[in-house]
Amino acid sequence: MNLQLFEENVKTMKLDAYTKKLTTDSFLKLLLFAQLHETESLHACSDCLFDDQPQEGTNLDSISVSQLSRRLNTMNPDIFQQLFLDFVVQIHQKTNISKSIMPF
Repeated sequence: MNLQLFEENVKTMKLDAYTKKLTTDSFLKLLLFAQLHETESLHACSDCLFDDQPQEGTNLDSISVSQLSRRLNTMNPDIFQQLFLDFVVQIHQKTNISKSIMPF
C-alpha cells in the first residue's frame, strides 16, 4: 500500500479533521483486519480489539460500536476507490499485464 499517497489523500479530503481517537489510518487498519478475519459485524469488530494484535496495529485500546458506525457513515468512499485503483496499478506492474489484453 502506498502510504504516502494515502496520507496525502487523507489530508486533501480532510478525513481526520476534528478526529481524536479513530483516525482514518486506524480505521482502515481495523477494517482490513476485520475483512481478513471475516468479522461479521461492527460489534465483533469492536470486540476484536480485546486481542493484542489488532490493538498494536491500530493503536486503539477499545472503540465503541457507535463510534465505528459513525465513522463508517461519514467516511468518504473516494479514499477506498483511490486505494483500490492504486492496488490495481501495482498488480498490473508486477504481473506485466497490459491494459489492451485485460481492459478494466
